[in-house]
Amino acid sequence: MGVDLTTDIEHRPDRRPQFRYRARVRWTDPNGGGRKSASSSVPTETEAEAWIARMTRAAARGITPMTLAEYGDENWDLAMRGLETTTLDTCTAGWKLRVIPVLGHIPVTSITNGIADRPCTPGSPTGSASPPSRTASPRSCASWSKPSATASSTSTHHA
Repeated sequence: MGVDLTTDIEHRPDRRPQFRYRARVRWTDPNGGGRKSASSSVPTETEAEAWIARMTRAAARGITPMTLAEYGDENWDLAMRGLETTTLDTCTAGWKLRVIPVLGHIPVTSITNGIADRPCTPGSPTGSASPPSRTASPRSCASWSKPSATASSTSTHHA
């Protein structure tokens, strides 16, 4: 999920002091294949290096990160393979009714542990008062990092 960047810093002594250094990153668009670039003019080489570092971090996580809903759409079958039908039904209901309404719009790279707990916390905007053992929580059905998970490994419930 991310792109490889080439970077360079150009010193331009003939420019005004606030524009003496140009930091530039270039990459190949993974969707269209065209060559893209972005640049910033700054007064010091240190600021140019900092800008490149920020762009490199952004590229590592994806220039346009996908939302959790998009990620789920793309990976649902893989994540849920091997589950029993009854477990799959519970996970699907929890995903559609609890997770997507609360977290679906958030970029995957922005999701933290605290955010992930929100859909199954009673009193949250769409959190249910029913205990997680009765409905699917993100923890009981999130086999995203373990695609080969079985129904027995996803049935642990946390209160």
